Amino acid sequence: MAGSYNEIITCLHPVEEPLIKDRIEKMDVALTPALDLLKWKSNDIDKFILAAKEHVDSTFEVVQIMKEAISKIKVCLDNINVKVLERKNRTMTVEDYNT
Repeated sequence: MAGSYNEIITCLHPVEEPLIKDRIEKMDVALTPALDLLKWKSNDIDKFILAAKEHVDSTFEVVQIMKEAISKIKVCLDNINVKVLERKNRTMTVEDYNT
């Protein structure tokens, strides 16, 4: 769970983070008791772990889907990134335009 959380936080590009900001906030809220209150022998620790893992896993899945989509978009853009016009290295004359 910690590994997934850390990857979510560190792999996001600044323009990607706002897209899932609400999920990150919910995930942080779900994890807050572990930082402040809970110990390994606390009552209902199993319920907490399951709920927190669910938040982290669902956010991680969304991030992975988003990263895959961005990769596919980059490939598509690379495929259409061709020169449409080519500049010639010489001065053109009027006759060049008439042919």
